Amino acid sequence: FGAPIAHEDHAQRACYAALQARDALREFGDRLRLSEGLNFSFRIGLNSGEVVVGKIGDDLRMDYTAQGATVGIAQRIEQLAAPGCVYLGGTTERLVRGYFRLRAMGETSLKGLAEAVALFELEAPGHARSRLDVSIARGLSRFVGRAAEMQVLETALANAERGHGQVVGIVGEAGLGKSRLCYEFVENCRRRDLPVYEAHCPAHGKNIPYLPVLELFRDYFDVRADDAADQARRKIAGTLALLDAKLHDALPVLLDFMGVADPQHPAPRMDAEARQRQLYELVHRLVEAQDAGGQLAVTLIDDLHWIDPGSDAFIGQLVAAAAGRRSLVVLNFRPEYQAAFAGKAHYQQLPLVPLGADALGELLGDLLGDDTSLAELVPRIVRWTAGNPFYTEEVVNALVEAGDLAGQPGHYRLVRAIDDIVVPTSVRAVLAARIDRLPETAKRLLQTAAVIGREFAGPLLESVSDLEAGEHAAALDRLKAGDFVVERALYPVFEYAFKHPLTHEVAYQSLLQSRRHALHAAVAQAIEAQAADMLDERAAQLAQHWQAAGERPLAARWHWRAADWVGRTDLPAAHTHWEHVRRLLREGPIDEEAAKLGVAACTRLLQFSYRLGIDSERIASLLHDGQGFAAAVGDARTRHVLST
Repeated sequence: FGAPIAHEDHAQRACYAALQARDALREFGDRLRLSEGLNFSFRIGLNSGEVVVGKIGDDLRMDYTAQGATVGIAQRIEQLAAPGCVYLGGTTERLVRGYFRLRAMGETSLKGLAEAVALFELEAPGHARSRLDVSIARGLSRFVGRAAEMQVLETALANAERGHGQVVGIVGEAGLGKSRLCYEFVENCRRRDLPVYEAHCPAHGKNIPYLPVLELFRDYFDVRADDAADQARRKIAGTLALLDAKLHDALPVLLDFMGVADPQHPAPRMDAEARQRQLYELVHRLVEAQDAGGQLAVTLIDDLHWIDPGSDAFIGQLVAAAAGRRSLVVLNFRPEYQAAFAGKAHYQQLPLVPLGADALGELLGDLLGDDTSLAELVPRIVRWTAGNPFYTEEVVNALVEAGDLAGQPGHYRLVRAIDDIVVPTSVRAVLAARIDRLPETAKRLLQTAAVIGREFAGPLLESVSDLEAGEHAAALDRLKAGDFVVERALYPVFEYAFKHPLTHEVAYQSLLQSRRHALHAAVAQAIEAQAADMLDERAAQLAQHWQAAGERPLAARWHWRAADWVGRTDLPAAHTHWEHVRRLLREGPIDEEAAKLGVAACTRLLQFSYRLGIDSERIASLLHDGQGFAAAVGDARTRHVLST
């Protein structure tokens, strides 16, 4: 699940499939025992993580296989599972927490792993349907930074109350808080005793016809999942009668559509198009009847970017029916969804932008607290999450689970230094799924850009891209239209940047190491060719690319050149480059020229040790390495000087 194309809900899909497989196999085992007297048992193991996916097969039958430690751990978890049960590891548990009922089974050691693995038994689906549901169960953070957007919704509600039907489409990237804004708004509506009808489009529901429409109808007629068919029919018929007795003629078709057809009064036989027209007409009649009763209705459809085509057309009818009625329809979706009704006069689009610095500071203050140990961490989180509240909360949760933060929510302290913030698995799943939905050419170009860096020049990207000119331009346009990258400058050359730092990180990590090495080498060669008259200024960048390409001696030479250039004004920065030279050259075999460079780097570091504050232990290490480099080139004099 999630391979070869990533899905942000891959772990949930796997759990649903495992539960259905478990139930079917248990039923099969019972039948086999009764009919044949045979005992049949099974075990299922789940694990989540990165895998290498490769194609297998031939032109007639192409398949894929997944390889890596993740697969092996899943097999070991399966072997530990009790017969007839589904077990999953801690990584999967973090991704499905709240969506399913789990039972902790303790920790166990697995061969080949340094740390014990937490095991859980997957028992049943939970009550949560969305990330918002999980957050509500866990406890919502304070709602901040959306006063202007809330005012837009309140104005639309006031217009709808006066009989000027309104439709508001809230659009924004994943994690910006579209669902949270809608939740806060409809809760305000409920506090005023306004009827609110809701439906949610799940990520796995795009191929299930009319899933959100059926959910909306069930909410409208108060039909619950555990209602018997006759009870559901009574609720539906009663609601229609209260609205308008004339709606009774639509009852057979409606009951049939909702899966509770009345055997005594079946729907008339008709083709699919005629049935669809009757249902469309029913939507208009329901909205009209509610309006005639003098009552405002609020309808919310969540995550329209995952809607199926049939439901999308249905929502279009709901939007059309709202015009001139006491009706407010609120929709939310990501930028990739194209609303067919966007040109309607009573429709307005409400773009959701990242939280501002003040609002994000308030959110982090609530999540973390104000302990002095957090002083440097908070701005780093702000920089990494770029105003995305979901990413911000998930980064904090990941730091807590990793043991980097200790304490209680709102009162944490940093207990160990953090070199880099790792992308939380939940955030990685969202971003990887979004990247994988790109056309193949656009995805390849995004990965290539990620190798260049968070910011990149257009000519440099074009020179290392493996796409034809037309394909390259179209792919770049697709990345800009999808808000993956943004233009930063037009002159003297086009310059671009990843819109979000974490998108850059996930795109980069999605490359195999061999491909990454090759691209870094190509980028370095292109920079050398395009910036031949300013190589000193670009030396540090070249050193990084050659280092990432695995070319140690080349990287060391460019680090030396970068140290020479920056050392005139910034000695600590030069020290960093000299240190890179030393470390790179001691990692493996080197030629005579590289060994001389190693001697020079150690000598420079020793010369400035008093100004750089290098301690005696580091000095001893520098002397040792310098002697080793000197011995490699037969420089007895330097070796003698360093030894004394």
